[in-house]
Amino acid sequence: MVGWLINDYLSTIPGTKTFWHDLLEWIPELSDKTGYDFGILKEKVEHQFSLEKPKYVIRNGTFFPWINLQNVKTISLIQDIYRSGNLRNMQEEVIRKSDCVVFNSKYTYNEYRHIPCKRSEIISLGVDFDFFTPGNPKIDLDIPKNSILFIGSTTVYPKGFDLLLKTSNALKVPMVWVLKDNINSSLNRIKIFNRIDHNTLRDVIRSCSMLICTSKEETQHLAGIEAAACNLPIIATNVGIYFENENKGWGHFAKTEEDFIKAVISLYNSNKQEYNPRKSFLDQGFDKNSCRKKWIKIINEVKNYG
Repeated sequence: MVGWLINDYLSTIPGTKTFWHDLLEWIPELSDKTGYDFGILKEKVEHQFSLEKPKYVIRNGTFFPWINLQNVKTISLIQDIYRSGNLRNMQEEVIRKSDCVVFNSKYTYNEYRHIPCKRSEIISLGVDFDFFTPGNPKIDLDIPKNSILFIGSTTVYPKGFDLLLKTSNALKVPMVWVLKDNINSSLNRIKIFNRIDHNTLRDVIRSCSMLICTSKEETQHLAGIEAAACNLPIIATNVGIYFENENKGWGHFAKTEEDFIKAVISLYNSNKQEYNPRKSFLDQGFDKNSCRKKWIKIINEVKNYG
């Protein structure tokens, strides 16, 4: 008896590997049932179910309705937050009816914790700590020493670009922005990279001294885990993996804009060797190997015992 992986697609960006790819690699018995738009996904899965029966399913907990597969154990992943509307209603039904719901952070879980649930777990989507490692800066990137790094976009929501600008104006120090947007900076102290690959991203991270997360909403913040894996300390807003995270080895979270800017200034002028973000996030299980072990454990428990 095999399991089914149910989502629209493994990835919508050609050549990009996602967590869904990881699951298929980690669990050889898991059968890929993706490949359909959300609008027809339920119908396609139900038709497949009339031909064969899986022992369990792992599904995305958002974007498509609950699929009643008659006593088949269901594990659902919630990694997106919706506070109202049809998507929220679908999520709540999935949470109530699933045999286990996995949330990708304490922050995400906190949003849905009041909804009755048979079983819930919090597992970060892991980052490859064997790829993202500390290393020497690349000279040809022309990044000034002790630069502050931001990875995101120019959106006010969710990425907090307004807070980034306030922080930049308050500090007036070298910064590196890695953006999804194609924009340029008129300030010599701000160096911008647009749409870079993972190898270049790792080199950029290694060339900076700290990372800031200005986001107003993050369910996790993979960029922060990647930076921490390269041992960059972080100042973040109180979202995602940073939410109420008192393990100060990684850096600090701030609840207000004023506190955020003060924290950035303090960390920038501090002895950053006092921090060990890589160890802190490894201890908290934010690496890919820890993610794999936790998922395999849950799948075995749910499919065998419920």
